[in-house]
Amino acid sequence: MAALANECDVLTCPICLETLKSPRSLPCLHSFCEICIGEFILSTERRSGHKLSSYPCPVCRTVVTPTNPDSDTSQWVLSLPQSKQNGQSESTKQECHMCKKQNNLNTATHWCRDCVDAFCNECLRLHNLMKFSADHKVVKIDEIEMSVSGSETELSLISDSCPIHKSKIFEAFCFDHQKLCCVLCLTLQHRKCETVHAFDEIHYLNKSSVLSSLESELIKMKSKVYELKEAIKFDKEKLDVIFTEMELNASQHVLCLKEKLDSLLDVFIKNLNLTRDEQRLSSEEKMEVVDKLSRYIEQLQNVSKTVQDQCNLNQTFIFFEQSKAELKSVVREVKDVINIKSVNNAEFIFSKTLDQVSSVESLGDIEFITSNSIDSDEFTRQLYPSKSALLDKSRHPLSYNNTSFKHNKTVNLKGFTIYGCVFVSETIVVLGGSQTCKDVLTGNIKTLDISTGNITSEYIIAETVKRLAYDFQSESLFVSCYSSKLHYLKFVKDFTAHVTLERISESVGGTCVFEKNVYVIVEKAVQKVSIEQLEKDVIPQTCFKTDNVCSSINGLEIDSKNKRLLYTSSDFGVVCSSLAGHTIFSYKDKNMKSYCLAIFSQGDILIGDHSGSVHILSMDGKQKRTVIKKCKKVVLIWDICLNKSNTSSVICGPDFIEIYDIVSTKQKI
Repeated sequence: MAALANECDVLTCPICLETLKSPRSLPCLHSFCEICIGEFILSTERRSGHKLSSYPCPVCRTVVTPTNPDSDTSQWVLSLPQSKQNGQSESTKQECHMCKKQNNLNTATHWCRDCVDAFCNECLRLHNLMKFSADHKVVKIDEIEMSVSGSETELSLISDSCPIHKSKIFEAFCFDHQKLCCVLCLTLQHRKCETVHAFDEIHYLNKSSVLSSLESELIKMKSKVYELKEAIKFDKEKLDVIFTEMELNASQHVLCLKEKLDSLLDVFIKNLNLTRDEQRLSSEEKMEVVDKLSRYIEQLQNVSKTVQDQCNLNQTFIFFEQSKAELKSVVREVKDVINIKSVNNAEFIFSKTLDQVSSVESLGDIEFITSNSIDSDEFTRQLYPSKSALLDKSRHPLSYNNTSFKHNKTVNLKGFTIYGCVFVSETIVVLGGSQTCKDVLTGNIKTLDISTGNITSEYIIAETVKRLAYDFQSESLFVSCYSSKLHYLKFVKDFTAHVTLERISESVGGTCVFEKNVYVIVEKAVQKVSIEQLEKDVIPQTCFKTDNVCSSINGLEIDSKNKRLLYTSSDFGVVCSSLAGHTIFSYKDKNMKSYCLAIFSQGDILIGDHSGSVHILSMDGKQKRTVIKKCKKVVLIWDICLNKSNTSSVICGPDFIEIYDIVSTKQKI
């Protein structure tokens, strides 16, 4: 899978990490989704706060100059060359790594998964001639691209080769170390391990049992992963909004500060001009009175000369006294004016608050509140079901001696007498019986999720249900009733298409499904009918006679591995016969009263004793051991069933069902 990841890097957008959609290439040959690279360019411009003239490649930071710099930034992405939809443009074809080392440029056609290198045809020929690389896995690059695009399943990824000993294939599994092993692994690393089994010895291995739970888990996991992806996407979009709002708030704050500073500057200049005008007027007034004094002195000087030349003593004395008085008056006027305080010097003292702003190194701090919005442990817990085939260790095969039962839960279904049960998936069991509703006794079929103990659906039927069987291939549920009727319904998530098999008119009992046939005990005989022929009103075929009386409860199950039928006899024993009716063995214990049974994948038989105990009968019918001495709430056991993987069992009776986990006790081999 790591090799596949390396092979497919060129097909993945480095921004969204998904397969390229409408890919665009930069001059540095890195390709991105058109939307992704377009958003990257716009976000780069938003962060810069001005129109860009160039932008960096998101991967290698190479500066890219657009061919249309005068166009709107949102249109720059349209000028980028388109990559080919198959994942690589001509300019980004995969180069041959060996040729590149020799400074030659050739297009690679094949990829070696072991070397993790690309080769052209000539270099591939040399690669295949070398002994150490002759057995390497080589695939065509075109096939890899087709697989990644989803148009074809990459079956070549499924390999049974041992990654350590490349010439060997896996043949066994070590349950002690939970490791797949080839012959050399077993010899060198697992010689002393106690529980190592060849694949053929693991009886529960079959495609349906291995993959059914896996497929259902993968569907749920895919849903959880999608929810995680949506949660991450939501957080990303939320952060984008927060950062955008933060950028807007910062810009608005700075704008407000600028407006405030501009306002302060306007007030300052206005006040400064007012003061300047006041001081200019004061100075002019002083200059005016000083000039007046100067002119008066000059006038006195001129008059004094005239008086000296032309006036007598009396006139001179009068002039002197008058001049003296007027001069004192003018001087006093000057004194009053120049005595007014005025500004003779000025100094601008910058506001200490604003002075602090000039020394600020950043606009502010961003306080990040970090938390795990998605708890990884909780996500892992939700990703895997409580009983996960992907999370749990693979258990070593069940056998007659190592099988044990562990009580999981008891479910109270008060008023519901349960006569039959069958698993329709690893965790869903169908229950059938009778229930009184408004003083009327009717048949009832319910589905229950054993992981939660909750009823998930319900279906009312006229007759009391006796036994159930389910065919996974056709998704059909077969229901035998006390009224000598056999019904079948389609069941996927709910019950649909109810059909009654009118050709069966005698009392019916246990029923099971095998190889597209439904087998049913019909009044002292086992009959079968093809599932494909059910709607054609065909007459069931009698397989063989039995001693069963179907007026009471009896069990019928198929041992798929050994192709044989097992059923409970009229004397409450267990009979094993071939499909043709030849008795293989019969088992009878006078202390047991058996109405029901179930078959393990390896062929051992699980028997429910009517008294409330559960036993395992070996596949040859010669040994019996008790696995449940007494059920906790089920007083009378009417039926018992196993899921396909043999990991869970349901025991039912009046009002209650009990769910047990089946575990294997470690046995030394």
